[in-house]
Amino acid sequence: MKNDSVQGKSSEAYERAFEYERDYGNCAQATLKALLDVFRENNDTAYRGMGSFAGGGGAEGDGSCGAYVGGLFYVGMKYGRRFSDIGKDPKDPAAAKAWEENRTLAKKLHDTMCPSVCGDAARWAVEVMEEHEGEPDPKT
Repeated sequence: MKNDSVQGKSSEAYERAFEYERDYGNCAQATLKALLDVFRENNDTAYRGMGSFAGGGGAEGDGSCGAYVGGLFYVGMKYGRRFSDIGKDPKDPAAAKAWEENRTLAKKLHDTMCPSVCGDAARWAVEVMEEHEGEPDPKT
């Protein structure tokens, strides 16, 4: 059994998502599956639905990052509004709680994930280019 600390769960999520994306592709499904695994859940319907979000949606690269969508989707699965909240007075604290909780967590994910992904991408681009500079030119 993996470490149940926050650090243990986050490390496990990273490892699983990395492996799922590497071995099977589809960043959105890889992220969701890792989260489902870490929290010991199984939701085939949600996993199947995430398939459409790979590569920015339909693998077209013109939508939201699939990994980001997978993370947001899981947060929404846990803290989002329910069907039973439809039609309730929005000022009712019980009805408003899920909306506010989900929005707050989704914003936190956005504010940490987006800069982190951008930072990683820039760092990796430098590493790839610097490594390439040291390789012999195939044209000579």
